[in-house]
Amino acid sequence: MKPAGKAILFAILALICLAILFVNGRKINLKFSLQNTYNENLKIKEFDLKPQAKAFMEHCKYYGKKVDKKYFFYFSGVNKEGESFSGYADLFGNPVYDNYAGIYYENDIKKQFAEAVDFEHEFPDLKYCIFNFWYFEKYTVTKKTKSYDDFIRPESSMSSGLSTAGYTEVYVLLNTEDYDTVTAVKKKLREADFPIKIEFLGTDTVFDDMTRDDYFNVRKFEMGVYLPFGDRFDVSMLDADLDKYSELIKSKYIEENEDVASVKIYDGKELKNIFVIYGDGTLEKYSKQDNFDKPATSSLTNEDYLYLFRFFGSRYSDHFTTVKDDSKDTDQTANVYLHTGQWIYGLIELDHLDSDFELDFEREDVKNYSGEESVARKLYSVKTDNEEIKPMLDVLNKYFN
Repeated sequence: MKPAGKAILFAILALICLAILFVNGRKINLKFSLQNTYNENLKIKEFDLKPQAKAFMEHCKYYGKKVDKKYFFYFSGVNKEGESFSGYADLFGNPVYDNYAGIYYENDIKKQFAEAVDFEHEFPDLKYCIFNFWYFEKYTVTKKTKSYDDFIRPESSMSSGLSTAGYTEVYVLLNTEDYDTVTAVKKKLREADFPIKIEFLGTDTVFDDMTRDDYFNVRKFEMGVYLPFGDRFDVSMLDADLDKYSELIKSKYIEENEDVASVKIYDGKELKNIFVIYGDGTLEKYSKQDNFDKPATSSLTNEDYLYLFRFFGSRYSDHFTTVKDDSKDTDQTANVYLHTGQWIYGLIELDHLDSDFELDFEREDVKNYSGEESVARKLYSVKTDNEEIKPMLDVLNKYFN
């Protein structure tokens, strides 16, 4: 073989060797980078050398600042317990997004849930079991997920599948079919600012050491959903532009500015005041002293608008109980209504699946103010000092004091 041919052959062999070293070096880098983050013996089962399709990455949902990389490479692996995980690395095998944190911090999730609810003292007869099925839906930035708090409140995360509103999500199986019990559990979670989305399911029996197969065999009742902070992750837990979000909701009412909610205040059996909220943030107050004729008007701030939006929509079933009127004829009471319009749709119907809640929500009552009548849905008929609605009434009243 001529010297030139030998040189070419040597160059080709050298390139092949370098390619092999590069490919294996990426795997080694990936493995050690993950181990450095999670301090675990992780086995890389597969490494796809082809870039992940750009269209796929653009289709994913991002919460917080999106990591900007020209190429992404998909990888998957197993840990020493045989549990699978996956993620996306850059050209050199540096992990960018991974979902292993959902496995790594599973015990922390269970511990925080138990501390938030305190079943031993608050619900001694209630048994539960937590299942973390959807950890693979949430991908966090590997180098910024070195603690449990980083995982729960990441600066940036990505979802490639079913939407969890950006939150970590778990399933909680309870030995109950009583919705008021689940509501009480939700209230404890809300009081503790529990930052994880939960889908509750009921069954007849919950026993120790339940497996995933057991879960699918015994679950019977959908008992509702707890959505942290009443809104999606980036709005509730990141430095989101709340003014922009508020204006986005209001923009749905450009063509027709519907009344979305109202509150009637009674003193005994006598109607005193009516508050009416509109989709664009306009607030009206009708008073008996003006014969409910010409209302006083005001405009909600974006902060108060979002609070009321969540109260009447996404947060409502967190503290929902069957509507009762246990007040006396001499009490000051409030009838709280949700009307037609955008506030009815979205989180309240997609995430809060309590059948008891849905049945009551379909009851129709007639609202009447300024001589007009239309359909409304009664949420509450309770005393004005009721702990669930007093903060809402305080918001309304401050605009007319």
